[in-house]
Amino acid sequence: MSDPPPEPGKTMRALVLLAPHRYEIRQVPVPRPGPGEVLCFVRATAICGSDPKVIDGKIAGWPPGYPFIAGHEWAGQVVELGEGVTGWKPGDRVVGEPHKGCGTCQQCLSGNYNLCDNYGRPETGHRHYGFKSQGSYADYIVVGARALHRLPDSIAYAEGTMVGSAGVALHGLRLAGVEPAATGLVIGPGAIGLCAIQLLKAMGATRVICVGRAGARLNMAKQLGADAVVDVLAGQAVEEVLDLTGGRGVDISVETAAADDGPTNAIKMTRLGGKVVLIGFYTPPERTIPLQSVVLKQLTLYGVKADPNSYRQVLSYVEAGQLTLKPLLSHVFPLTDFAKALDTFVNRREGAMKVVIEAES
Repeated sequence: MSDPPPEPGKTMRALVLLAPHRYEIRQVPVPRPGPGEVLCFVRATAICGSDPKVIDGKIAGWPPGYPFIAGHEWAGQVVELGEGVTGWKPGDRVVGEPHKGCGTCQQCLSGNYNLCDNYGRPETGHRHYGFKSQGSYADYIVVGARALHRLPDSIAYAEGTMVGSAGVALHGLRLAGVEPAATGLVIGPGAIGLCAIQLLKAMGATRVICVGRAGARLNMAKQLGADAVVDVLAGQAVEEVLDLTGGRGVDISVETAAADDGPTNAIKMTRLGGKVVLIGFYTPPERTIPLQSVVLKQLTLYGVKADPNSYRQVLSYVEAGQLTLKPLLSHVFPLTDFAKALDTFVNRREGAMKVVIEAES
C-alpha cells in the first residue's frame, strides 16, 4: 500500500521556464482540476530526449509561451477529482499520458488522439502536457482523467515514468506489425531503443540486432535481449548487418537514434519488401534519404508520433516479465538539482541512460 499523497497547500514548487534555456525553481499556485480533470501529486518525472529541446526553445510552439512548466513522463498519485470524474479516488497510483485529444474530431474518434485535429487549441479540450499544456516538473499536475492509467503496486514510480518510452516503441511496432520469427533491427540503444529490442522479442521476432556506439548502452542492449550488436563508430555498420543476415537484410528496422544517417542506414539494412519504423526526433527536420531504394526495394516506411493506446499493454508486458524497465534507470535527482540532472542526461555523464526527478519528502 502506498503512502498517501501530501495535501496540497496554496502553492507548490515547479521548474518554471522563463525564456529559452532560462529556468528557475519557483513557488507557483497549485492548479485546480476542472470538469473531467484530476489533480495528481507527481512522485517522479523522467527527463525525455525532447525535454532539452523544449527547454532550449528549439521547436516552434513548444512551449506556446512563458512562463511554462515542462515535463511529461511522470507517475504519481491522485489527489483531487474534478467535476464528473469517476473511477478514481485520492491515493490511487497512476501514470499519465502526454496526449489528451479533444475527443470529438475525426482523428480522436478513430482512436488517433495523438493526431488530434484540434492540436494546440485548449478551448476544444486538447492537451499536450509538457509541450502545449503545463507539465510535470512540479509537485502537482492537473491532467484529463482520460490520460491516466492505473500503476500496479509491483511497479515503482520511477519505473512508471518509462512507460511512455516503451509506449512509443510499442506504437511503432504495432503500426508496422512484427511477423512471426522475424529478424529485427534497432538503431540507437537509448531508452526507446532498448524497449524496442524487448518488445520485438515479445511480439514474435526471434532475432534482434542493435546498432549503436560502443559503450554502456550497447552493452545493455545485449543484456536486454539483442542477439548481436554492431558498433556504428567502426564505420561498417551497414555491411555488418547485411553480413549477419546473409546479405538479405532485416525484416523490420526501427530507427530511434535520429542520427543524420539513421534513416538512410535503416533503408540500406532492410530486406526487399521490408518495413522501416522511424521513431527518432529529427532536428533539424530535413533529411535526405535514398528514395529510389525505397521504391525499388518496395519498402514501407512508418512515421511514429507518441504513444497512443499503448500504456495498458506496456504495463501488462512489464507485469508479465516480458519488458524490463528498471535497468534503464541510471540516475535520480530531486527537483532542486534539476540543472545537474539535465547536464547529466544531455552529456551522458557517468553512463547516464534514464534520469529521473523524484519528489522530495
